[in-house]
Amino acid sequence: MAVSNYQGSGASEKPMVRMGVHAHFTGHLYEVTGTGHLVLGQGTDEQVGSEVVVYHALFHSPAYGDRHTWVRPVDNFLEEVEVDGRRVPRFRFVGDGQGKTH
Repeated sequence: MAVSNYQGSGASEKPMVRMGVHAHFTGHLYEVTGTGHLVLGQGTDEQVGSEVVVYHALFHSPAYGDRHTWVRPVDNFLEEVEVDGRRVPRFRFVGDGQGKTH
């Protein structure tokens, strides 16, 4: 059974990324811990930008270390990518982050 990456009850609703563990299309696991908005500009000229996802690597990366934090626009997080000629989710929800997976 496929588990959706986002929460929402209607087609007109903006998708919200589910908190918990997501598998990247490369196989690495990440834990989504929050969402927010990108802030652009400086001082009094700040503007609220796109909605973003905050997530942490659940593995050791030789380049970035343990639990490296990443921030990505929601639309990019939820989009599909092409792998070996087929479209797959960039991230796939796999569990609630407390040892339970779907």
